[in-house]
Amino acid sequence: MLALILTSISSEQSGGILTQQNILIEILKNNGFKVEIYVLNDGKNSFIDFYLPTKPKGLNFAKDYDIVILNDPHIGRLTWYTILNKKFKIILFSHGWIFHDSRSFSRKLIFRILSKVSLSSIDRIFCVSPQDLIAIDGNDMPNASLLWNPVKRIYDGPLESLTFNGEFVYIGPNNKNKNLKKLILLFNQDTMQTFRLNIIGRGTKELNPITKNIRIFGEISDLEIDEILKKSSYYISLSKYEGFGISIVEAMSYGLTPILSDNIAHKYHITTSKCGLLLSNDIKEANSQIIDFCSIEKTKLNKSLMDYSKCFTTDVFTKKLKSELNNRNGSREI
Repeated sequence: MLALILTSISSEQSGGILTQQNILIEILKNNGFKVEIYVLNDGKNSFIDFYLPTKPKGLNFAKDYDIVILNDPHIGRLTWYTILNKKFKIILFSHGWIFHDSRSFSRKLIFRILSKVSLSSIDRIFCVSPQDLIAIDGNDMPNASLLWNPVKRIYDGPLESLTFNGEFVYIGPNNKNKNLKKLILLFNQDTMQTFRLNIIGRGTKELNPITKNIRIFGEISDLEIDEILKKSSYYISLSKYEGFGISIVEAMSYGLTPILSDNIAHKYHITTSKCGLLLSNDIKEANSQIIDFCSIEKTKLNKSLMDYSKCFTTDVFTKKLKSELNNRNGSREI
């Protein structure tokens, strides 16, 4: 059996979509599929690439694919081209924010139009969040269902190894959406000097930490990340938007309390887990919120955080994906 994955995420990039994609490839290969991947423009895409239905360079559907998987919210061009050349079953993995949480009105409008026209031609749609599912169901899509992104790093070690030293952690790439310059400004406030912030991820070494209470690690090993998470108390993110937020759930599995900006994915995690704090967009107000919230020192494990994170393991994702695909009318079992 042959599967083709269409994406604009290259192997040189990082983040939740790539993590999910690598696990998806492994699942397909373990169930008898040969997997081919087409990356639009090597992951370097322009506005035109997202929206025009013209043929992407180097892409053709000459082979007899059993499944074609659209695995990226940014592939409007691939979506259109795939539907216009439909000869196979199409699966879309929708990664959340593009349908309902974009800050750009024009982008949101264009994707609304795209979804109304194209989604009904797709055989199966997997949504990364309930909000995403609601947005798609608003277009009367009975072929859509919820399938969370898998989280690979779920802590399952001894509880006595978790020490909760009061430190904050951010894990992720350095890009405009992640708002890391604002995060540094927040911890640069005089009243925040008693808190230590650890920033981990690709491109973060380019940041200026300004004050001594901020440590920037850049890209480090999983073992080093594990050691930092075992000693920390809070996970913080000021992202403008998120589809899911894999690093948040990873940190929650270590018992870290999430302190997050107010976007749809963040709000879901805090509301559903009944733990954490949603921050104001204003730095001074966020400053006061954190000081008040952390006034009671976190020295004990909140086990509900760990229980919540177990809903998103790779095993849960694998079982749900196989069940969904096997139950689909006319599909081949995997």
